[in-house]
Amino acid sequence: MNTEKLQDAGATVVIGQQVLPGLERKYETWQENVKAAAADYSEGGDASRPRDRSL
Repeated sequence: MNTEKLQDAGATVVIGQQVLPGLERKYETWQENVKAAAADYSEGGDASRPRDRSL
């Protein structure tokens, strides 16, 4: 199988999470690690903080 053309293909992943109270910092660390791994690719990655559902 020739994978040369596949290297130019992109992917989109959407992850929705409900962060449990008290685990916000652990979640943010995980999110930063995902963004850092995505940065190894030409398109990089982006992430946003979860909404505060208590509002």
